[in-house]
Amino acid sequence: MISSEQYIGQTEHAVKSMFDSIIHYSELIRMSFPPVKAIRHNGEAGEFERTYEAWRSKPEIQQEFDVAEYAREEYRASLFSMHVISGSILQIACKGIELYSNNAECSDSFSYLYEGCKPKTKAKLLKYAVGRQARNVPLGLIVYSGRNQYNHLEEQDGLKNIVNTNVFKALATNHENGDFLDPPFDLENESIISYSSNIRSLLGWESYSKYIADMKPILCGEQHA
Repeated sequence: MISSEQYIGQTEHAVKSMFDSIIHYSELIRMSFPPVKAIRHNGEAGEFERTYEAWRSKPEIQQEFDVAEYAREEYRASLFSMHVISGSILQIACKGIELYSNNAECSDSFSYLYEGCKPKTKAKLLKYAVGRQARNVPLGLIVYSGRNQYNHLEEQDGLKNIVNTNVFKALATNHENGDFLDPPFDLENESIISYSSNIRSLLGWESYSKYIADMKPILCGEQHA
């Protein structure tokens, strides 16, 4: 088997290319916001409407609205592609942890994430209890569960093992207001098919440098939860 350093090197170009695409989609989001006009008026009847119409009818303003609408349409058309790219990044990260993590324990504070898991399955999955925490869940487990949800879109109920659903439940509840399930991580949210982009954003992986800053210590055996 190749070394962890070789794995990082041999996947670098592919992962960097994926992040280049994500940066492109992020730029489309930025461009999709139309121009904003702050209007001061003294309350005279029709003053606001006249001022707004004068501003809105300018050709250069119309051009900005056209650019924003085009960017919105391009982003909508490419939205699932971004999920695919995010899922692929999670897949490469997950495979790396599977191959190179030797972790065989986790803190008691994370034991609930394995609740209901068969002992043999838990022993296999302890290798993912690595990395920094997001919403009190180790990064490795977030990657593992996000990758599984992406790879099994048709299997929302259980996602193969209970650890996946425990992780998503934790991500949906461990936020500033735990009185409600955070929609981007609620597996019962019928408006979401793939959560891969939400998982990637939660981890702050907006560039290759941020991704590898998390992954290199894990793959090289320098970090556990």
